[in-house]
Amino acid sequence: EFALTLPLFLLLFSAVIDFGWLFYEQSALDGAIHDGCRKGATLDPGVNDVNMDSNKDQTRTYIRNYIGQNGITCDNCMVEVSELYSYPATSFRCQVNNDFHSLVGLVPDMSLRGIAVVRLELQR
Repeated sequence: EFALTLPLFLLLFSAVIDFGWLFYEQSALDGAIHDGCRKGATLDPGVNDVNMDSNKDQTRTYIRNYIGQNGITCDNCMVEVSELYSYPATSFRCQVNNDFHSLVGLVPDMSLRGIAVVRLELQR
């Protein structure tokens, strides 16, 4: 009986590990995007938004750093930061597409995507 149920048990155990890794990576990616976008939204855009491009670059750096702190590789990930709306509701829209590679191979490799929209703190 043990010989009959062991393969099924191992398959189930492997599936739990793979799906757990998938959910962890998606959750960590969402958190990193939100934290990085939030930190970037606190930067001063300057009068007439003269610093907006450098703020977007700095926000991309923040997001990449937060992703790395969560133990996720971001070698080929695509980080986009764009402006939404206009004064007084100017916001950053941060999006990351990152490749997911399963540990065991039961979950197919796919692209994970996370999006955060955060209103800028300082607006003039």
